[in-house]
Amino acid sequence: MVRGKIALFTMGNPGLSEDDKAKLMQSYRNYAQLADDCEAIPNCYLLATTGLSASGKTCVSAAMAQKLDLIRLRSDVERKRLHGLAPLADSKSGLGTDLYSPEATQKTYQSLADHASELLASGLSVIIDAACLKHEERALFAGVAEDQGVPFLLVHCEAPEVLRRQWVRERKGDASEATEELLDAQQSWFEPLSAEERSHTIHLHTDQEHVAEAVADRIRRHLGL
Repeated sequence: MVRGKIALFTMGNPGLSEDDKAKLMQSYRNYAQLADDCEAIPNCYLLATTGLSASGKTCVSAAMAQKLDLIRLRSDVERKRLHGLAPLADSKSGLGTDLYSPEATQKTYQSLADHASELLASGLSVIIDAACLKHEERALFAGVAEDQGVPFLLVHCEAPEVLRRQWVRERKGDASEATEELLDAQQSWFEPLSAEERSHTIHLHTDQEHVAEAVADRIRRHLGL
């Protein structure tokens, strides 16, 4: 806005013609509009994945973190950290028990929300890699973004069931402990996105090529980056 103010001050020159003054006023308006446009660009933002296990959330979020310079928080890692386990440790937990009980899951999501809030407050953009199968889990992260006054987007990852089962069977050296038994159970756990949620959701099929690059571009356009 410095140049815009200079244009306004210059208009006070008594030797200027009306045409010159009109040009200076237009110059000021152009600089003012540019300043408004720059202020509209978010300094940081929050993304959260949603989708069934083995739908490609981890691969996509890792690629997006690199392409968009994001801090990535992963539920599989945070869940184990809260229980004193290393990321690749075998928790020996059963379906819906121990580390995967409703109470443990709630604690994990709250911890992710707390970390995301701290990072956003520091001016850092964040992507949360989690299933977010329930409305309340997605609302928790949306609330964090609202409290911090930053944009929020959901990234809904989908892949064919046969491919998800293949990925689960082939997965090695990863923090996830998803099994085919879990894939069966999650079919009834997932709460469909509401109309309000769909308004700030980017959908992608992770079995397609170059999906991370495509979604990164869509996010940039959506947020005006």
